[in-house]
Amino acid sequence: MTREELLKSPAYWEQRAQLDIYKCAVDFMEKHNMNRSQLADYLGVSKGYVTQMLSGDYNYSLSKLIDLSIKLGYTPTLNFQAMNTAD
Repeated sequence: MTREELLKSPAYWEQRAQLDIYKCAVDFMEKHNMNRSQLADYLGVSKGYVTQMLSGDYNYSLSKLIDLSIKLGYTPTLNFQAMNTAD
C-alpha cells in the first residue's frame, strides 16, 4: 500500500484515533496508579468497555471520543486538512 493509499484509508485514521486514546488512558492510569476496574469506575463505563478501549478494538462515536479525552485530562483536537492529490 502506498502512503497516498494509506492516508485515504478510513481504517488508518480510525486506528490512529484508537492508538491516541489508548495512550491517553495508559498515561492516566499510570499517573493515578489505577487499574482497569478503577479507570472504568472513574470514567463511568464498564470494565469491558475499558478492555475494548485498551485493546484498540472499539469504534467510538465522536461524542464519546471527546468525552473520554476530557475525562482523561486531554484536550480533544480534531482538524481537517486538504489531501494533496494529483487527481
